[in-house]
Amino acid sequence: MFLVPPSLVERYQTADDFGNPKEDKRFIHLEKYKNFGINVWDGTSADLRTEYVVDLNSHKLLQYESCRGLEGWTVINLDFDKFIEFKMQTFTEEETNELALESLEEKRKRFVYLWALIPMTRAIDTLVITLKNKDSYISKILREIYEENPDFIEWIE
Repeated sequence: MFLVPPSLVERYQTADDFGNPKEDKRFIHLEKYKNFGINVWDGTSADLRTEYVVDLNSHKLLQYESCRGLEGWTVINLDFDKFIEFKMQTFTEEETNELALESLEEKRKRFVYLWALIPMTRAIDTLVITLKNKDSYISKILREIYEENPDFIEWIE
C-alpha cells in the first residue's frame, strides 16, 4: 500500500457518464509508476473509490488522511515530511474547556504527532518512509530514532 500527501495529488477536469464536466483527483506520478511496471489502484480518484481492488497484483494508493483502519503487509509512506508539513500548516486550535497549560505550538505538535502515528502503524511487516527533504523537521527526528535503533531500522540515503 502506498500513502501519499496532498502535494502528490492533482485535480483535473473530466466528464461523467453523461458527458457533463466534473472534477476528479489522481496521483501525479501514476504514469511513471505504470511505466516501471507498478500496477496501482489510485484511491485518490473519487471514481475508483466506489470499487473494490480486485486485482491481486494491484497496489492500493491512498492519501494519508484516508488510511485509518487499513493495513498492508508492506506500506510505503511517500514524502512523509510533506504530510507532516501539511498537518502542521493546517492545524487549527479548537475551543475546549480543558485547563491544559499547553502553548499553541505544543498543541500543534501533539496533533501532528498523533496524526503521524496513523500512517506509521499501517504496516503489518515492513514500513518504508520516503522523505522529500532530508533536512526537514521530521527527517531529523526519524534520523535520531534510526541512530538509537540501527538493529531494526535501515536508513538509505
